[in-house]
Amino acid sequence: MSTKPEQHKQTVLIHFTADGLTAFGQVWYRGQELEIGPGHPRWPEAADWITLTPEQQVQRFGEQKFAPGPWPGPRPYHDPGFEPAPGR
Repeated sequence: MSTKPEQHKQTVLIHFTADGLTAFGQVWYRGQELEIGPGHPRWPEAADWITLTPEQQVQRFGEQKFAPGPWPGPRPYHDPGFEPAPGR
């Protein structure tokens, strides 16, 4: 019997509920997911905001930007004609 915690319990998974939160040099959009934990090099930056309650998010950002867990809805808008720049 292993006493080591499972990997997913060591991370925080959120989904974005509104467009526009900027973190890690990227703008996040509704429907995107982010999973990060204490072992990640950017955790100190994420720990500042990723555990905010909905009320705290409204105070800080003017609206709720994310919620815990995976994205529950349909996938966000996708433009089939869009092609990312080479190397992305």
